[in-house]
Amino acid sequence: MQIRFFQSIALMLILTLFASFCFANDDFRILFLTDTHVTPGNDGEKGLIAVGDEVNHDKERYDYLVMTGDLTNMGSDDELLCFKKCLDRIDVEKKYVIPGNHESCWSESACQTLIKLWGNDRFEFKHGDFYCIAFSTGPYMKMADGHVKAEDLRWLDKKLRENASDPQTKVLVFTHYPLNTGLDNWFEVTSILKKYNVIAAFCGHGHNLRRYNNDGIPGFMGRPTLFGGDPVPGYNIIEIKGDQISLIARKCGEPEGEPFTTFTMGDPSIIEGLACDPFPILEDGELPEDVSVTEMRTDEASIFGGIAIDDQNIYYGNSIGIFKACKIQTNGTLEDRWQFLLKGSIYSTPALADGLVVVGSSDNEIIALDVNDGSKVWSLITKFPVTSDPVIVDGAVYVGLGKNEFCKIDLKTGQKLWSYTGVNGRFQGAPAIAHGMAVFGAWNEHLYALDAETGKELWIWRGTNPGSLYSPGNVIPVVSESQVVIVAPDRHMTAIDRKTGKQIWRTNKYSVRESMGTSCDGSIAYAKTMKGHVIAVSSVSEKFSLLWDCETGVEYDHVACPLFLHKKALFYGSPLGVVAAIDTETGKKLWSYKRGNSSINRFISDNHGRVWYTMIEGKIYCIGDSSQNKK
Repeated sequence: MQIRFFQSIALMLILTLFASFCFANDDFRILFLTDTHVTPGNDGEKGLIAVGDEVNHDKERYDYLVMTGDLTNMGSDDELLCFKKCLDRIDVEKKYVIPGNHESCWSESACQTLIKLWGNDRFEFKHGDFYCIAFSTGPYMKMADGHVKAEDLRWLDKKLRENASDPQTKVLVFTHYPLNTGLDNWFEVTSILKKYNVIAAFCGHGHNLRRYNNDGIPGFMGRPTLFGGDPVPGYNIIEIKGDQISLIARKCGEPEGEPFTTFTMGDPSIIEGLACDPFPILEDGELPEDVSVTEMRTDEASIFGGIAIDDQNIYYGNSIGIFKACKIQTNGTLEDRWQFLLKGSIYSTPALADGLVVVGSSDNEIIALDVNDGSKVWSLITKFPVTSDPVIVDGAVYVGLGKNEFCKIDLKTGQKLWSYTGVNGRFQGAPAIAHGMAVFGAWNEHLYALDAETGKELWIWRGTNPGSLYSPGNVIPVVSESQVVIVAPDRHMTAIDRKTGKQIWRTNKYSVRESMGTSCDGSIAYAKTMKGHVIAVSSVSEKFSLLWDCETGVEYDHVACPLFLHKKALFYGSPLGVVAAIDTETGKKLWSYKRGNSSINRFISDNHGRVWYTMIEGKIYCIGDSSQNKK
C-alpha cells in the first residue's frame, strides 16, 4: 500500500511538472491592432469591421487582442462607443486596450470614458512564462510630446518587481508611442524595463512597420488598420512559437504571408545596426549673473496646468487629483499647508482672488476653495469634465463648463450670473476678458465674442480650414482696442475686427499653432511658431505687420504654452524644458536655459518680481534674482 501510495504521489508530481512545463512553453498568438482612427461611418470603422469579420472566420486561434491606441480621431464618447461596438464583434475572448494621443489629447471626457469602458488606461496579463504590460504615453489634454506619468512609472516598476523578478519570466511591453525621443521621458521607462527580461516592446503611432533599438530593447511598430492609402484594411499578429517571436502584418482577404520580422528571444542581432536615440541633456545653457532658476518642488505626480500665487503661497493640482496649497518659505522651499482631493486628473490652471481659489475638475465640477484652510466654499456641477482655465475679473469667474456652455459665475456664491449655450463644442483655452468682452474659442472651428456684462452674443467667427482639429480651441486670444488676434492649429494667424467680427487679415506665413501672449495694452500680439521662433505682430494695424522675429534655438515646437510678459521680458516655454527670455523692445533673446525634459505648462509672476513655471514631469521652478535664489 505504501509503495502504491508513493508511486501515485510520484506520478502526480511528474504530471504536474509536465503540465507546468507545457503551459510555461505554450505557444500563443496576439491579434495586435493599432491606429484604427474610428469615427462613426468613416473608413476607420469600416476597416475595423472588415478586420473583425476576417478574424471571426479565421481558422487560426487568437489568445488575446491588444489595441495600442489611436482607437479614434478625437476621443469623443460617440467615437469610443463606436470603436467598442466594433471591437465587441471580434471573437477573441480576452481584449486589452490602451489610449493613444488621439484619445488623451482631445478627449471630451478628459479620458474618463475610456477608463469606464475598459476599466483602466493600462493593463497587465500573464500567459505561461510571459508577462505582458501596457500603459498610457499621453500627451494629456493638449499638444505635447508623449510622456509617461510619474504614477504610471511607479506602477510599472511595482508590477514588474512583483511579476517579473524571476529571470525566466519573459516580458512583452505595449505602448502607443515608441520608446524613443517622441516620448520625452523614454529613458525613464527603459531604465525600469532593463532591470527585467524584456523580450520586445510593441507600439503604434507612426502608421508604419518599423524596428527600433529602445536602449537595447527590441522595439516594433505595427501597421495601422488602413495603411499608406491602401483601401484594403489589415492588422498585425504577434506569434510566439517556442523560443521564436514573429510580427506578421496581414491584409484582409489575403493569406498570411512572411513575417515582417522573426527572431529568437534574447538574440541581440535583431537590433544590430539600429542606433539608440541619444539620451537627453537634462540641464543646459548659461544664465546671466543676476538670474537664477530654482527647482522649488518635484511633485509625486505629473502637473498638467499652471499655478495660482499670492504673497505667501502657491496653489496647483496634479495628475492624481490632489489640489495643493504650499507656503513659500524664506529659505526658498515650499511647505505643504493643505490639500483637497478631487476625482481624476486636474488639467485646469487655478484662478485666485478675494481669498478664494477656483479650479475645474475632470469629475464634472468647478470648485472654489478657501485659501486659508482648503475648505470647499461652493461647487458648481457640470455636465462635462472641466479642463479649461477659469479667469476671475471684478468678482466674477468666466469659464467654459467643459462643453457647450460658457458661464459667468459669482465668485463669492458660485451662482451663475449668465449662461451662454450657443456652443456645440469643448472648451480648453482660457477666455480673454477685455474691453467689456469675453472672447474664447472651442474645438468646433469657431471663436466667440460675448458681452462680458450680459452674456449677449456679439459675433461668431469661423476659420476657412474645416475640421475640428484646426479649431482655436486652446488659444488665449489677444484683444486690442480694435482687433482680436488668434492663432490655431491650422497654422494661420488671424486678425478680426473687435466690434463686428469681420476678418481683417489672415496669414500662414509663420506656421503658428496655439501659443500667444500680449503686451500690457493689447496693441502687440506675440506668437510662437512651430520652428522655435517667437514673432511680435501689431494687433491694431489693418494689415499684417511684423515687428520682430526672434529665434529661440528650439528646432520644433507644438506645445500650447502661452507666452508670458513680465516687465520688459517675454518668457517662452518649449516642449523639452527650455525656457527663453526675450527683450520685447528689440526682439533679441536675452538667455535660454534648460532644466528637465518635458513640456512647460504655464508661467506666472508674483509680487516679488519672480516668475514661476510648471512642467508636465511634476516640477515647479522659480526664476528670480540670483541674489535671492540659489541656482
